[in-house]
Amino acid sequence: MLRRLLISLFFVCGFANAALKDTAYGIYSLTKVADPLLEQDASWTNPNITGVVIRTWWKYVQPTQGTYDWSYIDKGVALAQQNNKKIAISIVAGLTSPAWIYSLGAQKFTIQGDGVMPCPWNSVFQSYWQQLVLAFGTRYDSVASVSCVTAGGLGRKEECYLCKTINDVQELNNDGGVAIWIQAGETIAGFYSQAFPTTPFVYADGTPIPGDNTDYGTVVTYCVNTFGPNFGIKSDGLYAGYHLKSYGGQEIPALSPNHPVGFQDVRRFGDPTKLQGALNMGIQLKAHFIEVKTQDVTAADDQTIIADAQSQLTGQ
Repeated sequence: MLRRLLISLFFVCGFANAALKDTAYGIYSLTKVADPLLEQDASWTNPNITGVVIRTWWKYVQPTQGTYDWSYIDKGVALAQQNNKKIAISIVAGLTSPAWIYSLGAQKFTIQGDGVMPCPWNSVFQSYWQQLVLAFGTRYDSVASVSCVTAGGLGRKEECYLCKTINDVQELNNDGGVAIWIQAGETIAGFYSQAFPTTPFVYADGTPIPGDNTDYGTVVTYCVNTFGPNFGIKSDGLYAGYHLKSYGGQEIPALSPNHPVGFQDVRRFGDPTKLQGALNMGIQLKAHFIEVKTQDVTAADDQTIIADAQSQLTGQ
């Protein structure tokens, strides 16, 4: 109810020209990336969850320049509609960007031991990523079952993490330092705000340089002030011992009244006690949604735990 009131105020104040969807609430099943057996996932018929996370990579969605393949996400939308579920969608750039982007002149950033990705601040990358995000939004922003989108392009994977090693940090410094990463984070969020005027979008927590949340916090503050209640964050590192003094431990409950916030559970399948602890922590930190691995969502021993958390998150 509070979020709906805030959304109405947001509309009246002129920040948006379209009615905003209510944010994602409840337990979401975290399926495999581009799962060829998506329709066989038991999450679709599980009454104890709100929805399913559809994950894919840029190189799958746009295998060649100017050509989009939306078939996987379309399948997720169709399954959601058939089974009365919501979906959250994540398209990851970073290390899983298509090779053709480099042939067009995108600057490469080398992640030591992992490979190369387009520099998030590079104008060629931003131009083509913006085209992808706008096409993405044109296709799915108006779909009622799409409840949330994770913004990609800033980090090496889904999260906003960039550097891993000293060599990575040196490369970033040679390119212009954290200031250009911050600028890229603000710019890319703008792509999503334009493409998804009615659908909540979030950044997955991560830093340009390991161990320092200051620069990511700068990006988040800018996005909160600029894009209002349709922007939020999630942390992909939830577990029972999640640090309350970490960035996510402090910022997620602070943003929760006004902005979409959530977690992704990193617990390994097979221990209901750890699942219970992780979900309790997410609820304590006022998450709206928690993404849980599909094995946990569908395991018989976990259904009471999942159902209880779902009830607390949705207020039903």
